[in-house]
Amino acid sequence: MIYLIHICVGLFLMILQSSVKPYFKLFDGFYDLLSVFVIFLGIYRPVRESLSMAIFVGIVMDTLTGGPFGLYLTIYLWILFGIRAGISFLHIKSFFLLPIVISSGVLAGSIISSFVAGMAASEAVFFSKALWMAAEQVFWAVLTGTLLLSFIRYGYSKLNRWQNELFIKKGTHGFFRRAEK
Repeated sequence: MIYLIHICVGLFLMILQSSVKPYFKLFDGFYDLLSVFVIFLGIYRPVRESLSMAIFVGIVMDTLTGGPFGLYLTIYLWILFGIRAGISFLHIKSFFLLPIVISSGVLAGSIISSFVAGMAASEAVFFSKALWMAAEQVFWAVLTGTLLLSFIRYGYSKLNRWQNELFIKKGTHGFFRRAEK
């Protein structure tokens, strides 16, 4: 059931990113919304769930964008591995560290995509544009990344509470009832 929820949230963010975001000029330099979702999965979900969903959303984004295949998959896996490595020696769940973690993940994704795009562009012009794009994405990540992550976390907590009430409720109420003796 949780994988279905992950897929729905990932697809919703993909639709929001590819269909709604381009119509607003303000969000031209906005970061990849799915990178925050992968950061959420890396921090708050088990490794098996976060790895499988990072692979899934990476492959789907690669097929949707039409860019070099494996770019988003590589970005999401590096972000996930960085988060999992950071958990081993930092308390990443701290509210004060979340903006740093999110902006670091967005910066890593921007560096990887700039490196791939830079292989096909002229060096002098591209470097200044890539630097400006990375700075703008990190700026947006600092401003809105924690809010988006908190919103995703709140939605998952509400869903978990609803799921516990529906499926795991004790007594004669709920979806699964105890056998009467």
